[in-house]
This record gives sequence, structure tokens and C-alpha cells, in this order.
Amino acid sequence: MQGQSRVAAVELAAEPDGRMGEWSAAWIEAASPERRAEMCEAVIDLSAALFNVDSKALRRATRCDQDTARVRQIAMYFCNTTLGISLTLIGKVFSRDRTTVGHAVQLIELLRDDRDFDAIMEQGEKVIRAAFFRSTGHGARNDAA
Repeated sequence: MQGQSRVAAVELAAEPDGRMGEWSAAWIEAASPERRAEMCEAVIDLSAALFNVDSKALRRATRCDQDTARVRQIAMYFCNTTLGISLTLIGKVFSRDRTTVGHAVQLIELLRDDRDFDAIMEQGEKVIRAAFFRSTGHGARNDAA
């Protein structure tokens, strides 16, 4: 399942001709709301895999245990800060109000003051970026291969 999430994320990020473009907030903004919602869904799967949590639990509209709630908040944070997706759309995908998403983003930002937590978040951001974007010229996959 973890490999499938990564493949789905890469397919979502691919340009119409199948090539991967450079990381760009403009690219995300140009994507349709449905495409951005699919990207949020992929972030849920990636976050669940990274933190060993059931992705179904992250999608539930009901309350959950504290550990699952924290991973949900982290996934919301990744969607907003790493992918630049709006709080409103993230809220729809996670079945939460945009203010709840905003609270999650602020909370994770505060928790990043802890070095260990910040290091974990940096690794997660690298995974999210790798799943969605390819940087040209810096060890990127060769299109001819």
C-alpha cells in the first residue's frame, strides 16, 4: 500500500505529457480543486505510512486517539505549508472546518520549536516533496530512462 500511495502521488503531480515539473506554488494553484483534493488524499496516505497509522483513521470525521489526531494535524500541515493548498479545501478533504485546519497548522508550527520534532517534520516534508515534485538537475530522474 505504501508504494501505491507514492505512485499515485507521482501520477497526480505529473504534467499531462507525463513529465514532472519543478516544484512551484503556481502549479498547485493552477490545479483544479479536484486535483488538489486528490493531492490531499495522497498526503493522508503518505503521512499514515510515515507514522504507521491507519489512513482510514485519519479520514474519519469522528474524534480519535491523541496519536492519530496528531498525525492528522501533521498531514493537514503538509497539505497547507508544503503544497500550498487552502485551509478550506483541506478542511473538506479531512471533514473538518477550515478553522480546525488553521489551528492544526498553527499547533504544528509551534511544536516545530522542538528540535527532534522539527527534524521529523523536515524528513516528512522531503518525502512529500519527493512524491509530488522533481527538482531538475539535482539528482532528478532522467526522463530518457
